[in-house]
Amino acid sequence: MQTKEKILTVSRGLFNRYGYRNVTMRRIAEEAGISPGNLTYYFPHKTDIVTALMDRSFGETYFETPIATLEDLLEQFRRMLVTIETNAFFFLDDELDCKPNAHNATLRRRLAGGMTTLTETCVFRADFSREERETVLQMLLMTHMTWVRLTLRDGQSLSVDDMIGMHRTILAPYLTGQ
Repeated sequence: MQTKEKILTVSRGLFNRYGYRNVTMRRIAEEAGISPGNLTYYFPHKTDIVTALMDRSFGETYFETPIATLEDLLEQFRRMLVTIETNAFFFLDDELDCKPNAHNATLRRRLAGGMTTLTETCVFRADFSREERETVLQMLLMTHMTWVRLTLRDGQSLSVDDMIGMHRTILAPYLTGQ
């Protein structure tokens, strides 16, 4: 494993386990088996590590093909949930300065566009208005934050598959049945 990759892997594990604020650059260097100077060569500040982790993780979240089917939409949600699960510290540390807002906005636009496409292609009912789609999308995204807090912080057991099942249930009244 390359040094930069090792730093990112070790950092993610430490941040998820102990919280961003409780992990020092020295601790990351120790766990990665490198000197603090070598660490700061790659990442001068701890926030640079978080930014790199966010960029990589959220880049992997984007579903590469257009959302053309209900399964595509659910796959995008699944990828989002896996990213949240893998990078829980992004969402559990309220004091973290580097919240993934730009990534969230990009994903939200993508999901909204996909839901519009699914309405236009008769996967969703024709009377599923833009306002309703926005409300349903907001509700679905809010379930993600509730899930991360209940499951990853409080230890309740609800899997990604369980969440996708809940998404199907929330979307069911708007489907045409095709």
